[in-house]
Amino acid sequence: MSVGWRKESEETLRYLSRMKKCIIFVLLQVVLVSKGLDQPTNFMIGKFTFERPTAWKWIDPSLANEHARMLIMDEVLKEKAIVSFELVIANPVPSFPDKWAEPYLTQSPPPKIVLQTNTVNQCRVITVDISGTKVVNKEPSTNQATHGVIIYLKGEEIGARILGAKPMVDKLKPVFTQIIKEALKPEESP
Repeated sequence: MSVGWRKESEETLRYLSRMKKCIIFVLLQVVLVSKGLDQPTNFMIGKFTFERPTAWKWIDPSLANEHARMLIMDEVLKEKAIVSFELVIANPVPSFPDKWAEPYLTQSPPPKIVLQTNTVNQCRVITVDISGTKVVNKEPSTNQATHGVIIYLKGEEIGARILGAKPMVDKLKPVFTQIIKEALKPEESP
C-alpha cells in the first residue's frame, strides 16, 4: 500500500514540476512580448535591408505606402520621435520633400529647408532637413524638425524620415544615418 502512495506522489511531483516549467515558459514569453524583444530587428523595403535599433519600438503604420513605423522615446529630453519608412513604385515618382514640407508651409515664419543630393551604390540619394513651426494635432508647434533620406533606384522611391522636436531629431540623426549607410552598402560577393 505504501508503494502505491509513493508512486502517486512521484507522479504528482513530476506533474507539478512540468507545470512549473510551463508556467515559467509562459511568463517568460509574456515578459519578452511586453518588452518588445520578440520584434524583428531587420526589415526589408524594396531591395534594401534596414536594421532597427532595439530601443525603437514598432508601431502601426499610419500611411498607405508606409512599410515600417517606429516610436523612439527619450527619457532625458522628455521627447518622442517617429521614424517612418515608405516605398512608392510609380511613374512619375511623387516628391517626398514636398510632401514632408507641407505641414510646415502653412506656418509663419517659413521653414528652413535644406536638400543635398549624392550618389551611393548606384542610387540617387537626397538628404532632406526641414525645421520650423509645423502643425501637430491641428495646432502649431514650434521647434519641430524632419530629417529624411530619399533613395531612388529604378522606378522605386524609398522615403525614410525622423519626425519630432528638433533636439530629438538632431540626437537621432547619427544613428539614422548609420542605418541608411548600412542598407546602401553593396552586397559582398562570396
